[in-house]
Amino acid sequence: MNPLQWFVLLAYFPILYLQSFKVRNADFETRFRYLQKLCQNLLKVMGIELELNVSTKIDVNDTYFLVSNHQGTFDPILIMASSPFTHSFISKKENLKIPVVKTWGRLIEFITFDRTNFEQNVAMLRQATRTLKEGRSLLIFPEGTRSRGEALLPFKEKALSPAYFAKRGIVPLSLKNAYRLDKFGFKRVKITLTYHDPIDTPNLSQLTYAEAAEALQKIIGSAV
Repeated sequence: MNPLQWFVLLAYFPILYLQSFKVRNADFETRFRYLQKLCQNLLKVMGIELELNVSTKIDVNDTYFLVSNHQGTFDPILIMASSPFTHSFISKKENLKIPVVKTWGRLIEFITFDRTNFEQNVAMLRQATRTLKEGRSLLIFPEGTRSRGEALLPFKEKALSPAYFAKRGIVPLSLKNAYRLDKFGFKRVKITLTYHDPIDTPNLSQLTYAEAAEALQKIIGSAV
């Protein structure tokens, strides 16, 4: 991003924080859609262009496990701004140390985990399974960290287990050029988000975790 975009982002952060309190007592759908509008407004004032491709096979009223590559710091904002359906996020615990992220995380009910604690990771996967079974879609970055480029990092196979246990379909999501927002520069960047065809439960159940991870990497990588 260029200096003006960084200035706008920093100036907008207090607004994002204060505005979010307006919906703290609302239902989940209202909270998500309100925060989504704030993300869309932020990207607009920053001059960040999004190109959105959404599969016509996605049923916005269905429950999905959304699996995305993770290129940069702003990926959650880009996904929030573009998502055709409401969902929560699986996020590393340290993200909640950031003031605005902490507030938003509570509003859309982040499921957090500590990468250094095996028991907490198991608890996170169980909670994710319960969330999906209860009918709320959920997003995970199975690479576990930012790739900071076009090449995908290996997927953590067990990260896909909630979809299996909850018997929910998976929607692969490709982020393209999102990592460029972390770089300083004056060139205008267009970010592309592609929501691919869902992998439904019967087809998913025929794959091992390793096979599913490999298939998802190929699908997501095809649009990166």
